[in-house]
Amino acid sequence: MEKHETPWNQGLFLICQKCGAAVEKPALHEELRVDLRTYLRGRELGQEIRVISSGCLSICDKQKQTVAY
Repeated sequence: MEKHETPWNQGLFLICQKCGAAVEKPALHEELRVDLRTYLRGRELGQEIRVISSGCLSICDKQKQTVAY
């Protein structure tokens, strides 16, 4: 196992890819990822906080998009 320093130091947003399909918007995670990145970059936090799509987080609520920070 190797330890690596991450380029983000304030946090990481994980956006569930599966939730959008449940609300009939399969690309919802991608739209949210782009919008959140744009928002963070506008506040000069784009390098500090990473935003990625992920597999199911197993904490999903029906009919809602799950995001974890």
